Amino acid sequence: MAIKVPWLGESLAQRYARQYGLLCYKFLKDATSLDALGKDFGANLFKAEVDYLIVHEWAMSLDDVIWRRTKHGLRLTDTQKSELKAYIDHVVYGDVINEENRATA
Repeated sequence: MAIKVPWLGESLAQRYARQYGLLCYKFLKDATSLDALGKDFGANLFKAEVDYLIVHEWAMSLDDVIWRRTKHGLRLTDTQKSELKAYIDHVVYGDVINEENRATA
């Protein structure tokens, strides 16, 4: 993975490989830098990863993302959790990623 995304950094590349395997390329494929992954909600949990979890793993809530799909709940502050929850609620319940997008993603 380090060859395809050398800008990722070793520890983050290892986490993605361990957690998602080759599926991590679904959210890394068009990125050319960490900035391209979008907002860092804390502990290297980027918007691109959260969007992947919502679309491909049907994460619907803060708990889905930080406890069931990842263990980022151990590393995020209450403020970071609040910001992430607001984003997830906006995406899931604000219909930013709707059922049609889920079906074709």
